[in-house]
Amino acid sequence: MKKLVVAFLIFICSAITVHYLEDDLLPYVVELKTFISGDQPFTSALKGCNQIQGEAKDWIHPATLSLTVYGTAQTIFEQNSSQSLREVLPAYRDKAPDFEELICVADYLKAHSKEFEGTLHGDSEKSKVLAFPYNMDKPLYEMKAPWVSGLAQSFAGQVMLAAYLRTEDESYLDAARSIANLLFLPISEGGVLVTFNDGFWYEEYASPNSKPPLVLNGHLLSLDFLYWMNEFDRSDRWRIGFDKGLESVKGKIENFHSFAWSFYDLDGNLANKKYHLFHIRQLERYSKFDNSGELKKAASRMQYHLLFPAGVFERLIIQPSNLLFFLVGCFFAIYSLILYFLLNFHSIFFKKSV
Repeated sequence: MKKLVVAFLIFICSAITVHYLEDDLLPYVVELKTFISGDQPFTSALKGCNQIQGEAKDWIHPATLSLTVYGTAQTIFEQNSSQSLREVLPAYRDKAPDFEELICVADYLKAHSKEFEGTLHGDSEKSKVLAFPYNMDKPLYEMKAPWVSGLAQSFAGQVMLAAYLRTEDESYLDAARSIANLLFLPISEGGVLVTFNDGFWYEEYASPNSKPPLVLNGHLLSLDFLYWMNEFDRSDRWRIGFDKGLESVKGKIENFHSFAWSFYDLDGNLANKKYHLFHIRQLERYSKFDNSGELKKAASRMQYHLLFPAGVFERLIIQPSNLLFFLVGCFFAIYSLILYFLLNFHSIFFKKSV
């Protein structure tokens, strides 16, 4: 019985440690997984546009490729506008702007997009749409390929918009508009738009054959694209799309609070710490557009959850993940060894002395 109590206390200490250190440890876990499996981690699978030119690839992940020049695009936006959003993806701004690489990515995405026509929300005539369909299934949401992502569209669209501002080539602006059009195309028509009485939602995982999970971070990152589109290509569509997208967040943010953490989506999937931190940063930056104070209050509540470790126990009980078990297990082993040596220090030292 005594050993079980000790093991339980070690488990509690291990879980608490993971609560505070999970985000810091994640890069090392990814490196370890890469070393063991030999697979490239998702976020570094593409090192840049110039390295994939000429390779026989049928499909390139649009969000990953766009993120290789995310910092360059943000620099261009800041140089051309007196307005600015507080940075939400600082990890992708750790290198100097590479304008040649940006144009390479824009050209590659433009050449590998799927073009079609669709009737956008509120329109009676069809408009040109550029999309980047995903060619793999998404088991979490029981989605079969192909499907589209508002997040991927928005990252790719920002690349096109930045390329236009850099070169003044209208073809990039036309591409940015066509990419943005998918945000206003209903999911039933092959787009990513979900409509509510109180606004719009731009779905990160969208398929006509699946229920939209309403992913929070993907929707908020899509608002970035509409914000910059309205800044550099003034249009009622972009402005209204941004405003209605923000209204949906204000109306539904209460549903993204769990008992002691935040939900990744409204299917009830809990966020890992990386996305929980994303939620806080995104809600804080958009709170300046919210006179009601709802977004600031939601960000503060999520920030409060970081101070106390109840969230990690909620995740372990309700929705445990392999990563969470691995980290807790590692600390359980470390603390067990430390306790063993502490309890046996005198006897070990004594035997060595004799």
